[in-house]
Amino acid sequence: MKKQFVVVMALCLIAVASVSYADGNAEVLITQGINLENQGDVKGAIRLYKRATRADPKNDYAYLRLGSALRQDRQLKKSEAALKQATVLDPKNADNFFYLGRLYIDMGDKELADAAFKSALAANPKHVPTLVVTAVMAKERGDEATAIATLQKAIEIDPSAFAAHANLGNIYMDKGLYKDAVVELRAALSIAPGEPEVRRNLGLAYLRLGELDAAIRELDAAINTDPKNSLAYYNRGEAYAMKGLRGEAVWNFNKFMEVSDPVADQKWRENARIRILEIEGGQATGIKKP
Repeated sequence: MKKQFVVVMALCLIAVASVSYADGNAEVLITQGINLENQGDVKGAIRLYKRATRADPKNDYAYLRLGSALRQDRQLKKSEAALKQATVLDPKNADNFFYLGRLYIDMGDKELADAAFKSALAANPKHVPTLVVTAVMAKERGDEATAIATLQKAIEIDPSAFAAHANLGNIYMDKGLYKDAVVELRAALSIAPGEPEVRRNLGLAYLRLGELDAAIRELDAAINTDPKNSLAYYNRGEAYAMKGLRGEAVWNFNKFMEVSDPVADQKWRENARIRILEIEGGQATGIKKP
């Protein structure tokens, strides 16, 4: 069963009360820009962040906010210029390099991204968001040992790091370490209970362990949060099939066919058709894998 690795969550930047746009103070302009971003007005925020950089050309945070907003607006080259300026103004701020690295990932340049993340960790070896994203990159390169060690380090630094627990759980799933996966995925959900992909992965871990009632419970929760979570229906169909509840199994496989993507989920759709025929013919067995 395929899983989704958790994207590293952006650092939370809290807005404070709005004030008059007439004020030319950089900090005030930044606050106003954050408020506009929170309201979905990214272009308005960009205008205010630009004013903040003019009001205080040495304010690295103004350039960081500007670069991040430009990235949201897909103005990637302008975002790069702003984020580079933030790193120049404060090379000891790991956040500046972290966001520059995230931009380079968007631009498809993993070499520059890797260099930016290394600079972030040089500035702050305990920068958890950077540790998590570099662990994901290590996993993508096939270096699971480094990925696991890096995520464990992130969790040691910050036990509340949701993305670290979730990604570590996914790696344990890939390695067949389902009990370890359950521990990490449960830890992730204790931090962010409303994440349906993590809930679905936890359901799959229980399914692989043969704990069918626990699997169904978690998959129910994933579907309640996201009724179009197609693979949760597929997994729940497998769980019901293993319990011998044919009607419930067929219903879930049919629901999977209804909500799944005909292209992206082609192999799973073929499996679902086979499973329905097997169950209706009284030949249902264990978990069907592509």
